[in-house]
Amino acid sequence: MLERQKDFLLGIIFLLISIVLIFFIIPSQAGSFGRAQAQVPFAGAIALGLLALYMLARNWPQKNQPEGFHWPGLSSFMRLQTALCCLVMVALAFAAPWFGLLVSSAAGLLVLLYCCGVRRPPALLITTFLLIAFIYIAFEMLLGIALPKGLFFE
Repeated sequence: MLERQKDFLLGIIFLLISIVLIFFIIPSQAGSFGRAQAQVPFAGAIALGLLALYMLARNWPQKNQPEGFHWPGLSSFMRLQTALCCLVMVALAFAAPWFGLLVSSAAGLLVLLYCCGVRRPPALLITTFLLIAFIYIAFEMLLGIALPKGLFFE
């Protein structure tokens, strides 16, 4: 099996784990599975965020390493970094849902732009943070999800 195929399978495993966590653990902690419908946009955003982190870490431009420098290796570092970012993002989403929504919305846009062919990281980040305001408008107006008052400004 090729290294890219193994990395792709790793990304799918992270995606499945995140979906299971969001759909089964968060609603049960709320005490009611009826609240699961309200978690669907958030769960989709988290899943996209995990996929985005995987795609960006796996396909980040790798510079040539000098001869004899084999440990830890940039590719293994990227895989480790991807795993840690996924775990941190899910943990922060549990602790503060608004932060999870912010990070996963940005990561979801990164996936969309990456799939559209944008490969330069500055272009990805600038475009993402310009469009994130529109995501909040869509969440609030179309889906009826309002962010807590005084979240960023007192």
